[in-house]
Amino acid sequence: MECSESQFYFDGTCHACPRCPPGQELSQDCGYGSGSAASCVPCSARWFKEDWGSHGCRLCRVCRRVNRREVSACTPSRDALCGECLPGFYSKRRLDGGEDVECMTCGPSTFSELQCSRKCLVPPMTCEHLSPIKACTDTPFEGMLWCHLTNWLAALCVWLSTMFHHLACCRW
Repeated sequence: MECSESQFYFDGTCHACPRCPPGQELSQDCGYGSGSAASCVPCSARWFKEDWGSHGCRLCRVCRRVNRREVSACTPSRDALCGECLPGFYSKRRLDGGEDVECMTCGPSTFSELQCSRKCLVPPMTCEHLSPIKACTDTPFEGMLWCHLTNWLAALCVWLSTMFHHLACCRW
């Protein structure tokens, strides 16, 4: 006698495999004639099962692996619920209007993403200790070199300040 995929063989007949409640799974595989000793046991740590049946528990979702906040933790009968993207990450919109599960890192080309354009809590560097940029005319040669050098340093300071501020804001 052959038993189906959801039956075990015992005492000459096929019997239905036990169905376990949410948060529990069978202690051994059951079906196609095997599993007569199967019974319901709790899901292991970090595993869950949401509905009745003879299927096994599934591994819990880890929100930080997809760069999202955890709204509710995984329990034996419910998977973890992930919320919005972590600061410095954004979620792409699909053509069907849904969002991707994994949040992507914000970068220079993603400032158009609303999630990447949040105000930064890190204040920008200041370059007040350098002289303001000025025209370098009507000065002797040595003065002109010094003038160009200080202008270059002031411009470099402003550029570095902008880049540091951008990195601090997008890479929290």
